[in-house]
Amino acid sequence: MRRTGTRLLSLFFLASFLIITGCGEPPQGDASSDDQLVMARFMDSTTVAKVTELKARFDQGLQDYGGQERALSYLYQQHALRLRGHFLEEEPFHSLYPFDGRFQLGDHASLIREIPFFSDACGFRDANGKEVNYYCPAMNPEYFAYLESLGTTNEIIQNFANDYQQYKTISPAVRQQMLLSAPDVFNFASEDEQLFYALMHTWVNEEMQARLSLTRNQNPPAAPASGGETGGTQQ
Repeated sequence: MRRTGTRLLSLFFLASFLIITGCGEPPQGDASSDDQLVMARFMDSTTVAKVTELKARFDQGLQDYGGQERALSYLYQQHALRLRGHFLEEEPFHSLYPFDGRFQLGDHASLIREIPFFSDACGFRDANGKEVNYYCPAMNPEYFAYLESLGTTNEIIQNFANDYQQYKTISPAVRQQMLLSAPDVFNFASEDEQLFYALMHTWVNEEMQARLSLTRNQNPPAAPASGGETGGTQQ
């Protein structure tokens, strides 16, 4: 009887140890599956599928930098930390993915055309009247309702949604907040927040690449064709 009691006690401590250590490990998987995306409450299944496909292509770039074996939540967090570090050290953070231009929406134009909250109506015009358009957020009511839902727990997303609906541009304040505060504000275990983070950086990258293509080998700086200093949607 005594030996049986000792064995049961040992099993109890072993089980307790496994539960505690298991709970303490970082999750190996990533965010929720597609049908659990908050976006699915606001967008139709075709749109969700197309956006998920686009995000997967962005994710691949993060994995190329950070390692295929790493969880995406870790890669997003590290990307945000690197951007903040470069920004604070006044290093060229635009050389990091995707601002290095490696991920451009023009390479995925057929996919982009099927996503209703993208627009190609943003652009710049040079002194000679030459214009270059780029992809930016469209004023899609469902998309901004979705962002406002996410914004209840993420102030950067909320500020983006408020500013863009008012000014039709990604404001300098939101850009700076994204660079400085994203590692602390974002829940990168959430696929919805990963998605916003990816799209925000992609849209900023689109603007940067458009500005570069227009001003390359030209002395006069590019003036906005529409929407404010950083461009904007006409929709």
